[in-house]
Amino acid sequence: NYFPKIMSGTICTPEGAERALLAGCTHIRVGVGSGSACTTRIMTGCGLPNLTAVYRIYKYLSSKYDKDSFALVADGGIRSPGDAVKYLAAGAKGIMLGNVLSRAKESAGWLKNRETGTVYKEYRGQASFAFQQERLDIENPKHVEGVTCGVIYPEYTVKEIVAHYENSLRSAISYLGLDSIHDLVPENVTFVKVTANGLKEGMPHGKII
Repeated sequence: NYFPKIMSGTICTPEGAERALLAGCTHIRVGVGSGSACTTRIMTGCGLPNLTAVYRIYKYLSSKYDKDSFALVADGGIRSPGDAVKYLAAGAKGIMLGNVLSRAKESAGWLKNRETGTVYKEYRGQASFAFQQERLDIENPKHVEGVTCGVIYPEYTVKEIVAHYENSLRSAISYLGLDSIHDLVPENVTFVKVTANGLKEGMPHGKII
């Protein structure tokens, strides 16, 4: 039987997730102010660190409802495959890759420089000043909650991006001693706080030749 899938707007609290679920949403999008071109937290003070939000919401909903009755979708804050792995481990069933996929050769919006032949586009938030002017036909936007991140160029194909994330996910599953992606859930992992020095240690710091 066909079962319609309805995704909520962005939320970041367990209470907001529950309201969305009870209203009929099957997929709950988590992420307020975490997008790479978003300034919502700066402009409004609203929002939560998104990994924390996903984890809290998963714990709350799974304690009251069947885990198969909802799917959390993490929106924003993904800079690398490792970020995606953490979201899935925190309880997300899916992720959104706006910035990453915008650089795919197949993505929409590419422009071509007539003189050089270079293909490019600007990456910007949908609440940015430029987007509101151009796409919403607002001459002088009164409120802005996004920025224009500058010019980007096509770097990869969608197939290459998906393969990159899939391979990293497989490696993470092996490190964690799990059998499959279905085992990558909060009940099977432990999260720890990382200090600034710990974060630095995890970055490449050997001599590059």
